[in-house]
Amino acid sequence: MSNYYPHRYFTIAKGKGAEVRYETFRDRFERLWLKNVNDNYALDIRCDLNFKQRKEIVIDGRLHSHKLDDSFANQNISEFLHRLNQKVYGNAYKRFDKKLDVIVSLEGGKDRLREDADTSKLTHAHLSVQQPNHIPEKLFILLINECWIKTEWGFSQINVERIRSVRGTSKYKIKNSFDAIIPASTYCKNHLRP
Repeated sequence: MSNYYPHRYFTIAKGKGAEVRYETFRDRFERLWLKNVNDNYALDIRCDLNFKQRKEIVIDGRLHSHKLDDSFANQNISEFLHRLNQKVYGNAYKRFDKKLDVIVSLEGGKDRLREDADTSKLTHAHLSVQQPNHIPEKLFILLINECWIKTEWGFSQINVERIRSVRGTSKYKIKNSFDAIIPASTYCKNHLRP
């Protein structure tokens, strides 16, 4: 079990005549995570984004091959979100820091920062993103596709659709571990409430 879960159980109910119930640290953390997402994020669209797993570039007349790792994946997601926010909000993105709510997680591959990663799958990203009010859903989905393909590591096989259940989608992002969430790319207008 990961270091994130140092205590095995918390007592959640006890008292005279009441049955003593326990929950694990992971269960408690998951419950609080789902409550935070439900209370603070405006999420409408779910994206499963695939990366090119290898890139070849020429440096000084020699062909070099770069294999995708979490660092390249994080940079690519950052570039994608920059492009998407720029297309959606134009100058307001830079001038007023206007951004879409988004939760980003990585799955698959192998990296030291995500100790519970499923190494049987290729590295790919799961995003939940807010749909802007001024852009219709079909047009926004096309915009997501366009922005992803234009990134350096973006691969054309992606799946973008409306979220049916925010709770289910949020739970799926942490199915392996909370290590999968990328805090630097995750954004919420309603910052965490105290």
